[in-house]
Amino acid sequence: MGLIALGLVNALLGVLAVLQLLLKLINAEQTTRVFESEARRLGYMFGFFFWPLLMFLGTLISPLVIYGGARMFAAKSYAMARLAAILALIPVTSCCFVLGIPVGIWSLIVLRATRGQSRLRADAGRRAF
Repeated sequence: MGLIALGLVNALLGVLAVLQLLLKLINAEQTTRVFESEARRLGYMFGFFFWPLLMFLGTLISPLVIYGGARMFAAKSYAMARLAAILALIPVTSCCFVLGIPVGIWSLIVLRATRGQSRLRADAGRRAF
């Protein structure tokens, strides 16, 4: 359930970040900013575009995390559950990595347990995804 909740929160925050970027772009035409130096202008542009786009990347990866969490919850696919746990661990792919790192570690520990592996690998003959 942790991976599913993490994926949903990540998707929601990513959509909100993209909406925020669109609102900033709309309002950017109305205001003119004067910067003291080229470094400040570059820092502003970096923050203006980079963080919302990085959060959008997390939104694109969220369906994989949600699907992998559902597969783990249903004890259906070891490979997909492990992929979702690893994606949750990577800070670049999640805008809520403060939650993603503990949830990803916990998921990998559960998957690593012999009971978890045997339940999920019981269907090894089927497709992983």
